[in-house]
Amino acid sequence: METTLGFTFSNNQIISQDKQSTPFQNVINNQLLLNPSLSIYQKGANNLCFGLRLIYSVGTGGESAWKYQSGELESGFKSNVNAFSIQLSIGGIVEFAKK
Repeated sequence: METTLGFTFSNNQIISQDKQSTPFQNVINNQLLLNPSLSIYQKGANNLCFGLRLIYSVGTGGESAWKYQSGELESGFKSNVNAFSIQLSIGGIVEFAKK
C-alpha cells in the first residue's frame, strides 16, 4: 500500500447548441488539480501485477470560470472539480538475467 500526491492540469471543453438558435457554443475550462491518492498492488503468477488506486481531485484555484473559446469571454458558468475516481492498473515485473 502506498500514498502519492500529484498535480494534474485539466483541460475541459464543451460544445453545445441551443434548440432555438443554430450556432454552436464552444466553452472551455482549465484547472490545476491536486491529486492525493491511495494505491494497493498485488503481485500475481508469472510476475503480473494488479493494482487499484483511489484518487481525490481538488481544484487548487477554487471555482473556475468557463470561457467562450472564440473570444475568451466568461460564459457566466463556474465550476470546481472535487471528485473521487478509481484507477485499475495491470502490469508486470521484468527480470533480466545477470551475466
